[in-house]
Amino acid sequence: MTPNHDEPESGATQCASCGARFRCGALAGDGGCWCQALPALPPLPGLEGCLCPACLKARVDAVSTPASSGKTGA
Repeated sequence: MTPNHDEPESGATQCASCGARFRCGALAGDGGCWCQALPALPPLPGLEGCLCPACLKARVDAVSTPASSGKTGA
């Protein structure tokens, strides 16, 4: 996704996953973005661009929570 720099709010961009509008501090010239405080993720197939706070947090949570294999400890 290519950010639209003609947006009325500096740093405004759109989530590549859900389409929600949010502010990117890096685009706004703040020297960084809120997302830099979260763990880095591997590239997400089919998505290009930034994710909003809700979508990025959900992806981080999904990656950091091990999938249940259906087995119980013995």
